Amino acid sequence: MIIDIHTHFFPDAYLDLIEREGDRYGVELTWNQDGDRELRLQGILHPPLRAFYDIEVRLGDMKAMGVDLQVIHHSSRPNVLFADPGLAVELCRASNDAYADLMKAYPEKFLGMGVLPVQAIDRAVLELEKVKALGLPGVMLPSNVNEVYLGSQAFAPLHEALDASGMAVFVHPIAPAGVERMRDYRMWNGVGFPLETSLCIGNLLFSGAFERFPRIQWIFAHGGGTVPYLQGRWNQIYSISAENQENVQQSPSELLRRIGYDSLVYHSSAIAYLVEEMGSKRVYLGSDYPYDMTPPNPVGDVRGAALGQEAEEKVLGENAAALFGLNS
Repeated sequence: MIIDIHTHFFPDAYLDLIEREGDRYGVELTWNQDGDRELRLQGILHPPLRAFYDIEVRLGDMKAMGVDLQVIHHSSRPNVLFADPGLAVELCRASNDAYADLMKAYPEKFLGMGVLPVQAIDRAVLELEKVKALGLPGVMLPSNVNEVYLGSQAFAPLHEALDASGMAVFVHPIAPAGVERMRDYRMWNGVGFPLETSLCIGNLLFSGAFERFPRIQWIFAHGGGTVPYLQGRWNQIYSISAENQENVQQSPSELLRRIGYDSLVYHSSAIAYLVEEMGSKRVYLGSDYPYDMTPPNPVGDVRGAALGQEAEEKVLGENAAALFGLNS
């Protein structure tokens, strides 16, 4: 079974709630003359929405891509972070309920990862209980919340709850640091998102979160950003900095081999390097569907990496099946 772990889905109920309540936050959902939804965030038009919510379009695209099952979750935008905590909880519940219903309707096609109101950690912990009760096998978290990275002590109650459950957590970059200098040539996407993922991983690692909460099954988007190529540098700053050693017992390279990465690096040779460095059990197929950053052939990119049959099968589906208990 080929499983894509990085796809985005916006349920109808979530979009309907944005249509009713989003205007006061600068998130506007309207309908165009063709009968399609259009979403604007602070006046900026979101990419075409149809494939984000239309199941039939999605199933057709999955078949064309050679993907058997998608792991679906929210994206960096609009997510629920634009809203006050009360509305954020409503948006989360609309999404999580819809994901659970979709899994029941298409058990061989979709797995949903829950969304949490992480701008209010007490409410996020409560919503996590709802996610578990619905049977969702994990959650998606943003890389930062209002510029506070996930390694912050502020997130400790959520990490404790996730660790107790041994849940899968897919981390997606949001609001890249320094994005104001990346406006030209789409560098916010070409550099910003991979850099943001790297900053988040570094913050979690050197804060000690990976060691304090060892049962959380972390998976990071975009091949871990620049992290596979920075691990030597991180080993060096660990060796010379008391601050970097304060919360960490193991070397960065050791800890980086305990977390997961998707394959979304757009280059077979880079996938080969990622697998070589992090291990074939730590890499998962990812596509970013249905954004325009979806590679033409993400499955082919993995196959083009010449990993060998055993490693290739792990990346294309076996690792995700094991993570989500699909083999039992």
